[in-house]
Amino acid sequence: MQEYKFTINSKFILKDVFELKLTCDEPLPSMIAGQFVHIKVPGDEVLLRRPFCLYRWDKKSISLLIQVVGKGTQRLAKLKKGDTVYGIMPIGNGFKLKPSHKKIALVGGGIGVAPLLMIPKSCLGREQDTVKLTENMIVPVKQTIKGTEIRSYLGFTTKAKTILSTGFSSVSEKVIITTDDGTYGIKGYPTDALKADIEAGFIPDVILCCGNHNLTKAVQKICIEHNIEGYMSGEERMGCGVGACLVCTCAVKVGGGQAKHLRACVDGPVFNIAEVVL
Repeated sequence: MQEYKFTINSKFILKDVFELKLTCDEPLPSMIAGQFVHIKVPGDEVLLRRPFCLYRWDKKSISLLIQVVGKGTQRLAKLKKGDTVYGIMPIGNGFKLKPSHKKIALVGGGIGVAPLLMIPKSCLGREQDTVKLTENMIVPVKQTIKGTEIRSYLGFTTKAKTILSTGFSSVSEKVIITTDDGTYGIKGYPTDALKADIEAGFIPDVILCCGNHNLTKAVQKICIEHNIEGYMSGEERMGCGVGACLVCTCAVKVGGGQAKHLRACVDGPVFNIAEVVL
């Protein structure tokens, strides 16, 4: 990992969520979904860096999807195009797929859906291309890999909070959106939709999850009950981001033995979901 200087181009998507695109003059390293960047927030009022999972990237830029929840993210939301920030990356262990993972379920909740979007590209090589039909209309084109099937289950509190449905449609054979209040998609939770598909005969070879504690716990239960391999990226708070401060430790049963406290920033943030104590 190393520190890079980025130039900012930000775009708001929702009232409290914005996309931050960072471009860099030097080539960026290779990355995989689930890894993150540790951003130094400009100004003196925020001392600690802020960790953000990578949402999109290429050889010269990365994009972050950020929810405004505190002083650090509020400060980042006020930055303008042309401003600069510094980020250490790539940090952590991301999602990985095996050749045996042909049927893949992506399960995300809220802002936690963002790190899952690049899994098909970074782990399978399934590119996301676009075809421009008119000046203001860009339609994503899905490229499939023979023998693989990806289904995405995305949960939000309400229609106004729904994000990235089009992006997931471009890399998934099936996308199911759920909302807590039923204002968009199916009323309920993404794990309800996943369980319904499993009962209907879709048995994933692997489930990859990112979201809050309740979501990951529900996915863990599904994995254990149906003997499905699963991996999760949680939402632990981080301090230093490089494994020194121990703020982000979580209990993990390594090798099926006693639980050990591992650091989400460098030992994770992706863990085998069956081994995490939730």
